[in-house]
Amino acid sequence: MHVDRLAVQGTASGQGPRATAPRWESLNKYRCLDAREAGIDPLPTEETMTFAYWMLIAAAMMPYLTIALAKSAGGIDNRAPRPSLESLSGWRQRADWAHRNHFEAFPIFAAATFVAELTPAPQTRIDQLAGIFVLLRVIYTALYVADQATLRSIVWSLGLIAVLFVLGV
Repeated sequence: MHVDRLAVQGTASGQGPRATAPRWESLNKYRCLDAREAGIDPLPTEETMTFAYWMLIAAAMMPYLTIALAKSAGGIDNRAPRPSLESLSGWRQRADWAHRNHFEAFPIFAAATFVAELTPAPQTRIDQLAGIFVLLRVIYTALYVADQATLRSIVWSLGLIAVLFVLGV
C-alpha cells in the first residue's frame, strides 16, 4: 500500500496498518531559513508582474493573432493546415509569414527580458524597451500584411536594436 507523505503504523488492537500524519515537530529542525534570517536582503516583492513581463505575454500572443488573421477568410483545411497555408496568397500569405517571424523573434526578446530583469538595470528602462519592442512588432505586422517590404525591414531592425538595448549593449 502506497501512502504519500504519511507515516504508516499498526494499531494497538493489531488490526493492521493505519495512516497517521507525520510528527512535524521532529521535522521542524530541517526547515530552511528565510532570506532575512540568513542575513540576505530579499528581492523587492511589491510588484510581481512588471510591465516588461506583460510585454512578454503580449509578444508571446502575437504569432497566434497573426495566424488567426491569415485564417480569417476561411478555406483552411484543419486536417492538413500546412498545405492549406502554403496555398494562400496576398495579404493572407503575408500574415502567415508574419506569424512565422513572430515565433523567430520571440526567443531572443524573452531571453533578453529575463536576463535584464535579473540584473540591477533600472526597471523603467527595461519596461520602456520591452514596450517599444512590442509596439515595433505590431507595426512590423501591419507593414508585412500591407506589403511594405522596405519599411517592414527597417522596423524589424529597430526591434532587434531594442532587444540589444534591453541587454544593455
